Amino acid sequence: MTRGRPWSFDLAAHSILVILEELGSEGVAVKGQKAVVVGDSMGGGPTGLRVALKDAEWAKKAGLEQRVLGVVACGTCAEEESIDFVEDYTADAQEFARQCEDPSIGVEKAIQTLANNMCQAGYTSSPSAPYASARAHGTSVIENSLRLALTNTVGVLEPKRAGEIMVQNYGILNGRKSLIPHLVARPSRLGQAQVLVVHGTEEAAYPFDRNYHERTASAIGSENATIHVVSGGPHFVTATHWEEVDKVIDEWVRKMIV
Repeated sequence: MTRGRPWSFDLAAHSILVILEELGSEGVAVKGQKAVVVGDSMGGGPTGLRVALKDAEWAKKAGLEQRVLGVVACGTCAEEESIDFVEDYTADAQEFARQCEDPSIGVEKAIQTLANNMCQAGYTSSPSAPYASARAHGTSVIENSLRLALTNTVGVLEPKRAGEIMVQNYGILNGRKSLIPHLVARPSRLGQAQVLVVHGTEEAAYPFDRNYHERTASAIGSENATIHVVSGGPHFVTATHWEEVDKVIDEWVRKMIV
């Protein structure tokens, strides 16, 4: 989300590659080092996979090695949004806009309500320590991010503008295009990049029983994709089951660099 300015997943992916390029030119990254993109939700499939696809295309044209070693896509999918979720998200955005302009609620309370609802779904409502602490932290991060994105140039939360920005951003999320046609192409458009697909069994945004993780991995192909299922894992599985996910990522990366 960017203060009301148009954006896209392609732009987000391009920005990440620009950062990698700048790290290299500034000497921050050691020559020959490669990156692993780790992303939750929209940062995993829609963004992370685009980073790898763009990097592979760049490397092929330039005759150079790929800079992205792999992508860890957690709690996400490579497809367009399902119709039922588009309807739900559209309703959420419209309700947020309504609350912003309701004098009895206002932007600040609307932000708090939205952040709380998102985290109840993303981290579950479980009172146990791993979930509760992750949910509290996530709620704070989302609230602060929304305040930053929805304020105008002088730092004021204008009700009508805040609602319009939210509707615009949800529209971009809902209208994203599927990456499946790019991923199923052979030879793989990912080149040498590997993909670790991590999905929790209690996933709410991309329900486990809809098999998003299997379709993503299947499209990528067995030579480039690996699946790891986290039992009891919610949408933001990297926050609630970080020890398991960190261990799996570490082992996966080590296998690629031996």
